[in-house]
Amino acid sequence: MKKICSVFLMLMMICGVVGVSAANGDVIGQIYSTDILAYINGKPVPSYNIGGRTVIIAEDLEDSSYGFAFGYNDAERLLTLDMYCTMPWPTEGEEIRRGIPGQVLGQVYETDIRFLLNGMEIKGYNIGGRTAFCIEDIGEISGSPYEEYGYSPYLCNYVWDETNRTIELRTFVGNVFELAKETPGFTYSLSGDQLKVDYGSLMSPWSPALEVKSTQNELTPVYLTVGDGTAADKMPVGLCYQEHVYIADMEAVKAVVNDARPELMSHDAAVQYLTGLAGYTEDRRMENGEYTVLLLRKQGAVHPTLYAVSKNGGYAFLQDFSEYGAEYTVTIGSLEGNKFQITLYPFAGPHGATTLVTEFDLEQCLYL
Repeated sequence: MKKICSVFLMLMMICGVVGVSAANGDVIGQIYSTDILAYINGKPVPSYNIGGRTVIIAEDLEDSSYGFAFGYNDAERLLTLDMYCTMPWPTEGEEIRRGIPGQVLGQVYETDIRFLLNGMEIKGYNIGGRTAFCIEDIGEISGSPYEEYGYSPYLCNYVWDETNRTIELRTFVGNVFELAKETPGFTYSLSGDQLKVDYGSLMSPWSPALEVKSTQNELTPVYLTVGDGTAADKMPVGLCYQEHVYIADMEAVKAVVNDARPELMSHDAAVQYLTGLAGYTEDRRMENGEYTVLLLRKQGAVHPTLYAVSKNGGYAFLQDFSEYGAEYTVTIGSLEGNKFQITLYPFAGPHGATTLVTEFDLEQCLYL
């Protein structure tokens, strides 16, 4: 009899365990207020406490200024967050006050919604129609394939400051555009793990700072090659993920890049170079004691491409009208000192067709 009772009790215990298994919508805990201030890459974000850990709300990140793309598909019961790999945009009134520790704010429910961050599944908590997730979960680097680089599998890490009671979620952020901005005249291209730097952009100094020829779908070291590789041959400079490049020591890389900056062509050499470009003919030339403005016509084009050449050396791209047809009127102004003006009509304005007037200050142009 004792044996039968023991078996019966064991079955009851097993059934009890099965019986309390949480189903979608069941209450599985509580969410509390917290005196911990949370940040994402320095931007304040509301935070809460679930089970002694700090959580933030996915729906709060629908505000793209945090640097995430938010998505939800109700048919698939799927919530997604994907990082832009950029720093968040600051907004006014961002101060968030500390909460009162331990104050119950609501219930935590079991959910059947899948939650993906950068394509990888993470644990989400239903707190009454919104989804919370834990900073410590997505920021833990121990055991990560990117541990040596200081990142979790979700390309994050976090910093806890016990003294100030703050926690900051830090995501992978590219900064190659800052490098391009501070090294004018150079263009960058990313192919695999190689960041190649070349001097000079013939057609436009406003071309994209980074041309991506291929992407890495995992976090890898990135190596710098300047020009033909003689200035820096496979110099490790940081990390890349997809089309995003993070430069670890910006000042050191800027020094290497700027050391490769060649001397400017002389005025005569620059004029000879531009007027000798294959597929172009010289249409018109304007000149004063400081500058020469060249109007070059691309073969088959109705309107010209404009360059300025400095008497101190070097040439600068001004504007390319070669893609505009005969239905457009381009008017070339005169060269007066260091100022030069051109107009284009018709140009699409907010209230219909208008005339676009562009004035160049040739002293401020980028000369190559």
